[in-house]
Amino acid sequence: MTEPAAVFVVLTEDTGGSGWKPVVTCIRAMCDLLISGIDWSGVQTIPREDTGAVVLRSLGVKLWRGRGGLAHQSRVRLAQYLADQLINGEGAPRLVFFHLDADLTWKQGGADQSTTVRQFRDQIEPAIRFWLNARRAVDLDALMQRLHLVVPAYSIESWLYQSTERAAELCRERTCAGAHVAQYDAWAADRSLLDDVAAPKDQRALHCLIDADKETLADTLPVAALRAAGRSFARTFDALADDGALLHALIATPVHAPDR
Repeated sequence: MTEPAAVFVVLTEDTGGSGWKPVVTCIRAMCDLLISGIDWSGVQTIPREDTGAVVLRSLGVKLWRGRGGLAHQSRVRLAQYLADQLINGEGAPRLVFFHLDADLTWKQGGADQSTTVRQFRDQIEPAIRFWLNARRAVDLDALMQRLHLVVPAYSIESWLYQSTERAAELCRERTCAGAHVAQYDAWAADRSLLDDVAAPKDQRALHCLIDADKETLADTLPVAALRAAGRSFARTFDALADDGALLHALIATPVHAPDR
């Protein structure tokens, strides 16, 4: 078996049946925008189930965010897991992507003001550094640069609902018979709008999209337009662009004609 150019480890608190794969697709779409012609057969993505039951359970119930002994143990285990992934020295470099919803709109501060992001920065990242030190890691800063927070404002739906053409197709096929197409057209006309819709998943008057649509929406994400909009998608994209290890690994994959 050919050695992969990189190994992706993708974690998300969106642990529903349709939660993990769309996040992976969004990350790959950003990478495709970074480097043209990536051969994804040369990049291994660790299956969600390989993360381990303890970490998945902690993410699913957001236990690591809480207080008390169980929450502390959850943070320790999460930090250990992330350190283990970053320091894994077997072959290709490992890049870790951790999806957290900002739970704030862009105008409310997005990732910069997000309580969840602040907690990760203040509690999990120092613990990761501790465990990397304990494992005698070399060049901690370089390893930590391989850890990327993926933080949509307000939530992952703020990105996925940007697939407005696909959303309109779905809408016309449903009992609402195209009632929300005008809204999708408005979002397409100004890609910055969705980042300022609070809890878009719950705004049922605005759309007819459901969790089962997430995968197909992710597959048709207009990444160049989202990058140009300069909101939370662009912020995450720009952070990926600063990761030299990621760029070198993607360049090392065999080049093929781009699909997008």
